[in-house]
Amino acid sequence: AQQAVERSFGKTAAMQLTLAQAYRAAGQITRSRQEARKGLALLPAQRINEPIPRLRKLLEIEVNAER
Repeated sequence: AQQAVERSFGKTAAMQLTLAQAYRAAGQITRSRQEARKGLALLPAQRINEPIPRLRKLLEIEVNAER
C-alpha cells in the first residue's frame, strides 16, 4: 500500500484509503487517521444536498476509527 501511494505521489485519495486501511489492520491507528485525512484533503468539497461519495464515507470512517 505504501508503494502504491508513493507511485501516485500521494495524489490519489483511493490509494490513501488503502494505506489507511492497511495501517489500521496493523494496529497503527494514528498513522491510519493521518493517511485518511490526507485522502480527504484530496477530494473536492462536499456540496450541500448531494449524496456523499463512497470514497469520502470510507475515508471518514478511517479518520474516526478507534481500533
